[in-house]
Amino acid sequence: MKRKLPLLVLILICLPMLVSAQAGTKIVLMMQQSPQGAALQSIIPDFEKDTGIKVEVLSYPYDQQMNNYRMEYNTKSGLWDVCLMSGAWMYEGINAGYHVPLSQFNLKDIDTKDIPFFGMSGTVKGVNYGVPYYSEINALFLRTDLLNDPNEKAAFKKQFGYELGLPKTEAEYFDQLKFFNRPDKGLYGCIIYGKRAPWIQIPFQVMLRARGLTFMDWDTFQPFGTTPGVQQTMKDFKDMFKYAAPFSYGADWFEGNANWQAGVAYSMISWSTIFLYSNDPDVSKVAGKVTLMAYPSKLKQVEGLMVQDDLTVTSTSKNKEAAWKFIAYAVNKNNQKKAVLNARIGHLPESYSALRDPEVNKKYPLANLADLMQSLKRVLPSEPPIPEGTHIDLEVLTKYLSLYVNDQLSLEDTGKQLDSEINDILVKGKYPTPWLK
Repeated sequence: MKRKLPLLVLILICLPMLVSAQAGTKIVLMMQQSPQGAALQSIIPDFEKDTGIKVEVLSYPYDQQMNNYRMEYNTKSGLWDVCLMSGAWMYEGINAGYHVPLSQFNLKDIDTKDIPFFGMSGTVKGVNYGVPYYSEINALFLRTDLLNDPNEKAAFKKQFGYELGLPKTEAEYFDQLKFFNRPDKGLYGCIIYGKRAPWIQIPFQVMLRARGLTFMDWDTFQPFGTTPGVQQTMKDFKDMFKYAAPFSYGADWFEGNANWQAGVAYSMISWSTIFLYSNDPDVSKVAGKVTLMAYPSKLKQVEGLMVQDDLTVTSTSKNKEAAWKFIAYAVNKNNQKKAVLNARIGHLPESYSALRDPEVNKKYPLANLADLMQSLKRVLPSEPPIPEGTHIDLEVLTKYLSLYVNDQLSLEDTGKQLDSEINDILVKGKYPTPWLK
């Protein structure tokens, strides 16, 4: 014991010096204005107290964040040290040399096995540039107050001949859409983000994946808009609008979510973040009355689509190690749990441990989200994993879906023109297109 005492004393003496060495260091965090961003901000005071590193936050609305990001990775002015941003966007910045590979840091600082789908996004040619901070996965949201109402159950069984409950098949879900669509009483079967909104592609892609289909192969990039399965899915998707709240036809993301919070619909297909919006006690009439599940499928396992927002260190940062220290702190399972409990409407932690934590689930039932993620055959980025992917998903696909559901294009022409425009993009980008030869 006496031989170890001098070393212990030395450690105790040096520890304040190690902490104080960080004192005066400042990093700038860039992020989007969102519930997850607010959750991340909630742990910053503890990080600053524990490390002596100051964190300045620059947060932007969605569109402004994308525009500023593109300007920054092109000019490399050194505006940010850490970015919290969509992993799908990062392909552009990676190609521009704006992000630091994780291999330059000590990966033992983070528990990659506890992070769902680590490396799915923010990765190019096997090189990781981002650490996921949260994931959004496609889910079906249902009103449990309606599902569990004895009167609704009795009426449903009388009309359809079987018990009302969580839909086991797509056909059962469509029965429920029809049953709960009551325009004269201000209730509709579903909320869809609009006949012309860019988010119209969300439920369409969910339906495709549940059927084992895709409008474009994420590996080869071949488009499939003219194939029978995709054509039938387009038709079925259009049929969903019979049961959609008409005032949501022109809605964007925020308006659509507000309509859902107003309690005017039975269901909604969207990203898992909707669970947080649903449970906002200040504005949501469906708080505590919503459950989420995978969209029903005949397949044993399906490929899921996911959006991951990654934390990444910029190549222009002058404090890269301090930036990495912040990332490791943010994704620690204890700090992820803290972010859930600190945030006003919660957080979707990027940690299986935090998702299943008893204290977390007492406040927000999130364990089923972990179950949903672990049940999937494979998880893919929400957009084709190429720099042109965002344009294809949010502009090309949504344009043709909008033209079709608004009766401006036939089903056949919708598929043909969708495939043709995607092929033109691929040819221009010099991607292999053997199916055109």
